[in-house]
Amino acid sequence: MILVLVRKQKLVSIGLTLKNIGKALATGTVLGIIFSFFMNILPNILEGGKIISVNQAIYNLFYYFIIISLSEKVIFRVYIQTRMYGIIKNDNLAVLVIGFLFNTMHLPFQMPVNGMQINLVNLIVIIFLHFVMNALYRKYNSLAGAIVFHGLLDWGGNLFR
Repeated sequence: MILVLVRKQKLVSIGLTLKNIGKALATGTVLGIIFSFFMNILPNILEGGKIISVNQAIYNLFYYFIIISLSEKVIFRVYIQTRMYGIIKNDNLAVLVIGFLFNTMHLPFQMPVNGMQINLVNLIVIIFLHFVMNALYRKYNSLAGAIVFHGLLDWGGNLFR
């Protein structure tokens, strides 16, 4: 964001645009709710998880949507992905390499949860989610859908303790 301001670029240069925002937000919200329900909320309910306080849930909204989701989308979808397309001419290979980088970035956060082990299932799920977020970004040429999708996944995954 600082580079955009310093270079006096418009926010559209990093995928923040009002064009298609309604469709992007609607699609990201619907997919985010569905994925989060089946991946996070339902398993926590079935395991008897206790829901967090309203104050914590509200704080988590800000944290997971702005701090995590927005920053990751700007870094991976806008900064790294656009440069990777300049290096790797094969579109599918570039998306796969970016997915590997996205996955690698999540390892330090996933390992403590998994007893300092690398969980192959988690890695496959994260790669799949990367492809979903990439499709949302590219379909609407907007970060909005991918941000909401990612934010809902993370927020839903942290509604219980």
